[in-house]
Amino acid sequence: EKEFGTMELLLASPLKPREIILGKVTPYLVLSLVNALTIILLGLLVFQVPLVGSIWLLLAECMLYICLALSLGVLISTNAKTQQIAMVISLLGLMLPTILLSGFIFPIDNMPKILQVLSSIMPARYFIVIIKNIMLKGTGMAFIWKETLILAAMTLFFIVAATRRFQTRLT
Repeated sequence: EKEFGTMELLLASPLKPREIILGKVTPYLVLSLVNALTIILLGLLVFQVPLVGSIWLLLAECMLYICLALSLGVLISTNAKTQQIAMVISLLGLMLPTILLSGFIFPIDNMPKILQVLSSIMPARYFIVIIKNIMLKGTGMAFIWKETLILAAMTLFFIVAATRRFQTRLT
């Protein structure tokens, strides 16, 4: 929107920065939740992945992770000057490290110590633990509260940082 000039219209409106951010993020939140439901259904029906735990807890955790990812995306977009820079930051700074350091492909215990430490700042690491516990082990909140708390704290941090970083003037 900075590039196309529509940000000027948003900033001229009587909306507060948090309302602008919420309005921009809400469609992505809904779309991501539909994607999560589709993935869960495909896992259950096509790939026969069991869902031993609570579907409601799983959906709540998915919603938390989606909010975290969107808040991180908003933070990146408030710092990046162009859309291309935001995409490069997202790809190189988030996607690749997330795939490599989250425990999705390589077990975290088998990584060198420095990579284990770096993996502790990857939100996907905690979400993968949550998904495994709910879907495969059937555990409840008593077993995933630490990971949930970490994801909630990260979400809050990124939301506050993005809201503070959001500029009400174009520079």
